Amino acid sequence: MKSIYFFLILMLTLGLSTTSSAQDPCTSSETLPSWDGLIYSNGDGTGYIEILAPMGLFNIALDPIESRNLTLLQPQSLQGLPIPAFHPAGEALDAGFTAWAFSSSTAPIQIRQPIKAPRVASSILALQALDGCNRIQYIGFSPLPVELVDIGILTDGPAVQLTWSTSSETNNQGFKVLYRQQGGLEEWTESGWVAGAGTVSSPRNYTYSINDLAPGSYAFRLMQVDYDGSFVYSKEVETQVTLPATFLLSAPYPNPFNPTAQVDLAVGATQQIGVALYDLTGRQVLTVYDGLLHANTQRTLSLDASFLPSGTYLLRVQGESFSATRPLTLLK
Repeated sequence: MKSIYFFLILMLTLGLSTTSSAQDPCTSSETLPSWDGLIYSNGDGTGYIEILAPMGLFNIALDPIESRNLTLLQPQSLQGLPIPAFHPAGEALDAGFTAWAFSSSTAPIQIRQPIKAPRVASSILALQALDGCNRIQYIGFSPLPVELVDIGILTDGPAVQLTWSTSSETNNQGFKVLYRQQGGLEEWTESGWVAGAGTVSSPRNYTYSINDLAPGSYAFRLMQVDYDGSFVYSKEVETQVTLPATFLLSAPYPNPFNPTAQVDLAVGATQQIGVALYDLTGRQVLTVYDGLLHANTQRTLSLDASFLPSGTYLLRVQGESFSATRPLTLLK
């Protein structure tokens, strides 16, 4: 009987030990340092990658054998601020260091690692990361394909022209041009594609135009794509799209409508605006908007005519410096 008890206790102890080991995050591959494979360019010979280290990142270093023409700058937070507890560990190389070590007890789990690559066409990124479990993990090998020298922007009313140049390119298939309107939750929208030069060691200049943008603040960036499908993002550039005239009023849509319709309105100068719906006798039947409208900010106004009979109506917009009318038909 004692031997049976001893056997049960031994099995229970082994079971608890196994369970404890399985729950140890230092033995899980899911907690190893990693990155998303993206290299973000600042357009000036520098860039950065973002590293995730669930157990804390205590050291980040260049692989001395695989790395080429690359230095590491001081690690930063995801907001781009230096992390003071990271100190250089290794010999100085150009303006950066071969390694950075965290000196405090609790290391960050996410960092932005800036890199300097003045000769991008011949640079290779090869890093090794040491986490809080004393595990060394290679977080990627990736050639840096394009040296983006500059990206500029020129705005003329609703039209925007982007210009950029490269000093060298390696296997560059081309650039996706992306934009989004600021001040909301808008996603990045692809506007178009510009073919790259493949592999060249001489400078190249590029231009791309976007027309008929609604008034507002916009951000633009490039997504450079290699022939193997890998890609990096450029830095963002911003501009303000303004109205070429006093106001902009779209045709109501849909038209005919039942029972709701919309209209887009923007003004060149901030002012009080009144928008109302009238029947053909001149009687006002609905107030659509009455208030302040800020300059160069397009606003979509909605109207609900569910209580009105079918017929033709007039949508009138009255500002401090202009007035306009748009017809629309209600079909029920």
